[in-house]
Amino acid sequence: MNIETKYKLIEQLMHTNDEEILIQVKGMLDSVEVIGYELDGTAITKRTYIEKIKAAQKRVTSGDFITQEDLEKEMEQW
Repeated sequence: MNIETKYKLIEQLMHTNDEEILIQVKGMLDSVEVIGYELDGTAITKRTYIEKIKAAQKRVTSGDFITQEDLEKEMEQW
């Protein structure tokens, strides 16, 4: 979402008198807990972080990983 769209949304929120819409928007925003940032500055939400952890656990369980020893051997070839 670009900055112009964000400003338009802010303007709409500033001019609405519909309490229910404001309550719903606040609830949605409150549920998005930012816990960190990617190297490019993109926010990482708690939900996304948990999804990434579950995906990593699934890869480990299925054997889709490289051991420290194998990584060190691979690095010798760099």
